[in-house]
Amino acid sequence: MDARPRIHLVDDDDIERWTARRLLGGLQADFVEHPSAAAFLAAYEPYAIECVVLDLRMPGCDGLEVQRRLRTHDVGPPIVFVSAYAEVPAAVQAIRGGADEFLSKPYDSGALFRAVNAALARSPSNHALRLRRSAVRARFALLSQREYEVIEAVSAGRTSREIADTLGLSVRTVENHRSRAMDKLHVGSVAELTRAVIDAGRDARPTA
Repeated sequence: MDARPRIHLVDDDDIERWTARRLLGGLQADFVEHPSAAAFLAAYEPYAIECVVLDLRMPGCDGLEVQRRLRTHDVGPPIVFVSAYAEVPAAVQAIRGGADEFLSKPYDSGALFRAVNAALARSPSNHALRLRRSAVRARFALLSQREYEVIEAVSAGRTSREIADTLGLSVRTVENHRSRAMDKLHVGSVAELTRAVIDAGRDARPTA
């Protein structure tokens, strides 16, 4: 790893944060401590190599709510949940939401180290995906509303004739919109176009 890893420790218990930091010291990372979910959410910025060690139960906003809000980012950071309570439903929900691991307190030091190390190893691929999606969205911003409507329909498998009938355009006009849009998006096939639409998500839809 070229960049120094960043580990966020989110827990309202000072002793728990201190303990986690001591157990993870061998990772040679930069540790950022947050005494509440609100403090973490206010300070968090995506980073190339990162992991969040997140307590499940905290006053106000709990760990699952933090996880939900982080998913509003392009690609959320890897998360290792920790909890002093045996909460199987919450653990299942956390894992289904994309958490890397769910550990019960007091956790085995080796288990925490392995979980965080694995999360950090996965983080660069998350970051690469985040950058790719950001670049794709920047290209989508160049599209007109009509161009977007056309390429969205193309990616859904509709023919130029079907699109023309739906939008009240000629087939030639549809194909011109399609050609210009694909040039702006730097794609050369329907398969590449479909992948670009998926990567961009709903946020790519023009507002005017």
